[in-house]
Amino acid sequence: MITFPTGFRIAYSHVLFTFRRLMMVFILVVQPVFFVVLTWLIYRHSALPNLGGRMILSAGLTTLWSGIVFSSLSDMERERMMGTLEMVFASTRGLLGSMIPKVLGNLLLCTLPLVVIFIGITYILRFPVRVADPVNTVLSGAVLVLCLFSISLCLSCVFALSRQSRVLMNAFEFPIFTISGFVFPVVFLPAGLRFFSYLSPLTYPVQLLRSALLGPEGFFSWPILFWISLGILLLFFGLAVLAFHRLDKIVRLSGTLSLN
Repeated sequence: MITFPTGFRIAYSHVLFTFRRLMMVFILVVQPVFFVVLTWLIYRHSALPNLGGRMILSAGLTTLWSGIVFSSLSDMERERMMGTLEMVFASTRGLLGSMIPKVLGNLLLCTLPLVVIFIGITYILRFPVRVADPVNTVLSGAVLVLCLFSISLCLSCVFALSRQSRVLMNAFEFPIFTISGFVFPVVFLPAGLRFFSYLSPLTYPVQLLRSALLGPEGFFSWPILFWISLGILLLFFGLAVLAFHRLDKIVRLSGTLSLN
């Protein structure tokens, strides 16, 4: 069982090591600027209210999700390519105990570009930002981050089994942007795509934050979205714990974890 000091050291070392990887530097520094420009091109002629809040939400969520997907994938791929994934499984902490602080470190890192996005939209592009409900916005943001944490653990388990990591990386990035309401509300999608949006577990935490920051919009009220998001959080965290225990048994029996 991992302790807090050990977990903190793992997360701290992971954060320091991340800045030595050019891909993550691009995601944390360059990509937020790209998403700010992209959202500005999308919303610059729009008549929707609170464009500053919409742009920050869109650029921030896409950057956050990209960082989580790339970091979760690259962690597993790097451990496998270096031949250390088996050692992580055989350690006293196990894979789950090692991945929890890493995922927390990734979440901390991926929140840093939000500062760049906020400065770019409010001070450079001069878009005012209005928060409809500050208390619910903070609560919704916390629930969304915890949902991303639990889903990231599940993704780490999937990436540990798959040798097609880069294919999964692209499959989990841009399609999720579209169907989960990261860039624009789900209600703007064609009716045929909304069905997939309702199946996406990220749609509801994202809509929860949108409702708190921008005001009521979408298919459910804020209290209903809050309880749905809590259910998603508990469900995926439970699935992650079960999946890692099941993965540990499968790997120890089959011995097919490495590249061989």
